[in-house]
Amino acid sequence: MRLPLLTLLPLLAAAVACAASSSATPDAAPDAAPQPQALLQQIHELIGTPACTASSECKSLAVGAKACGGPDYYLPWSNVHTAPAELADAAERYRQARRAQVIARHEMSTCNITADPGAYCKAGQCVLRRPSLSGPADAT
Repeated sequence: MRLPLLTLLPLLAAAVACAASSSATPDAAPDAAPQPQALLQQIHELIGTPACTASSECKSLAVGAKACGGPDYYLPWSNVHTAPAELADAAERYRQARRAQVIARHEMSTCNITADPGAYCKAGQCVLRRPSLSGPADAT
């Protein structure tokens, strides 16, 4: 009975070593691409407070990447107070970083489609519409 247990110990040790080495994040390298969290913070800084005077100034931004594809969620932003090209570039860099992170971590998702809810101006600030089958619930 002791022989099978002794035979399994090296395999167990190898599995633990493998798990320990794979738990190190690829973001830990000093010369690696920017971490997704830093890129997300940049997106939030670019958006700032999405002030508006009309709904035509409000847009929605797809953010992140799900394992099955598509964005994680959307953020409202104002095209009056945010440079569209700069924001699109930051969002694309974040999407690519999140996609790489999803692959490296073998993440899974529900594969639900996150539809773009759109955005509108409410009380001087861009907000997302609430998605529903009949359209936005509180948009005017």
